[in-house]
Amino acid sequence: MASISKDKNETKRIAVLDANGKRHYIRLGKISMKMAETIKTYVEKLVAAQITSVSLDAETAGWVASLTDDFHARLAKTGLVPERKKAGTLAEMLPNIIKEKAVGNSQATADIYGQAEKSLYKYFGEDRLVNKITSTDAKAYAVWLAKSGKLEKPGGLAPKTVSKRMQHAFSFFDKMVEKEIISRNPFKGLVQKVAVDDRRNQYISEETVLQVMEYAPDAEWRLIIALWRFAGLRAVSEVLTLKWEDILWDQKKIMVRSPKTENCGKGVRKIPFFPHIEECLLEAAEQAPEGAFM
Repeated sequence: MASISKDKNETKRIAVLDANGKRHYIRLGKISMKMAETIKTYVEKLVAAQITSVSLDAETAGWVASLTDDFHARLAKTGLVPERKKAGTLAEMLPNIIKEKAVGNSQATADIYGQAEKSLYKYFGEDRLVNKITSTDAKAYAVWLAKSGKLEKPGGLAPKTVSKRMQHAFSFFDKMVEKEIISRNPFKGLVQKVAVDDRRNQYISEETVLQVMEYAPDAEWRLIIALWRFAGLRAVSEVLTLKWEDILWDQKKIMVRSPKTENCGKGVRKIPFFPHIEECLLEAAEQAPEGAFM
């Protein structure tokens, strides 16, 4: 199906017949016969997949993905592999990648992706070609995030935020690998999860919270604090999106909508009127202007 030949200048090439019986020549350059044999084996697998109209096995698909753009282009000319999509700049590639990843997610998640995008632009520049970012560059990016990664003011980011930015960068570039825009992800192996520092946790007693509520400026703030502490609602995504129609007075329950868990099929839950919640709700309802959402 395929054979290796040597040219006078010691370069090697593979001659191969495709599924239609057309002969192609693939230049290999000055490489060892062992390496040429390895390439020949993969080329034969490509032809077999073309003839039988089946998908490539994982090993061969991985080999194709690892090829340099130059050699991949030589193979693409034979029709054994599709042409790679042209790798553009960060500013050309990231917006569409992020748009795809944001589908089905909350606006808060989309905003977080946006922060990760801005960090990549700030360090690499919007006109940096995505296929020219190396593992060394990715390591340097992680160091920069820790030392100077804040977007609005000088200073570095907290370890947990650095970890998140690296996770997002990895996911963006992994999508490019999936789309065959680039052959490898420079952020692979660099993402490390940061353990939560339990030493920062502190129990806030009911008595202390009630004292804080006494100093709150109005009934709305007292309700917000009560929902945070006694109902366990998330500060922004759950508390600040509540509406009066979510208060089920007859059931003494609250309908809580959670964008963070919506994708898991748990976007809505009911919670009871925990201690101090009902009195705060009644006070806030009395003081709320007519037609107010909350």
